[in-house]
Amino acid sequence: MINYTIISFRTTTDAIIFESVAKNNNLDGRLIPLPRSISAMCGLCWREPTSNLIAVKNLIEEFDLSYDTIYNN
Repeated sequence: MINYTIISFRTTTDAIIFESVAKNNNLDGRLIPLPRSISAMCGLCWREPTSNLIAVKNLIEEFDLSYDTIYNN
């Protein structure tokens, strides 16, 4: 079973920028509709295998990407 990390965003623009940078850096995740159990301003979130969490955090720092919250299951 694969565990996933969910990253929520404040704006749709933040989500789309994150997706573009993530795809250009070969992350395995994708944008999905925000689960109802998570509250955020934007209706999109990034779902990434938790095994890639360090790479995601490094990408956020390197490109100064905006996000709301990182959720781990």
